[in-house]
Amino acid sequence: MINLLAARSLEEGLEDILTLHRLGLNVDFSKSFATTNCIENLNSQIEKYLNKVKYWKNSKERYRWIAAALLEIELKMRKVNNFRILNQMQKTIKEEIQKRTSQQGISTRNGT
Repeated sequence: MINLLAARSLEEGLEDILTLHRLGLNVDFSKSFATTNCIENLNSQIEKYLNKVKYWKNSKERYRWIAAALLEIELKMRKVNNFRILNQMQKTIKEEIQKRTSQQGISTRNGT
């Protein structure tokens, strides 16, 4: 029997899962971005940090706590494999966005 939750999750993120392959970036970055582990780890670390707070006065206070948590968590996070060529990923993504927007006839702000 197929796990329906896993099947729904796969269906929901199918396009995103294949993005690295479609853009030709899978060889350099798939080890770091082929799973959602980095996102799940970050969310888990934020939850541990924020569980210490029992009362929120307002949303701005919560945002400040999240920002503080991210600054502390950043020191514990490992680097992305091939982080030295992340500018290549950025360039490829920008080119893809420009290609898609020009195909749809949408102009982008500041040419980006």
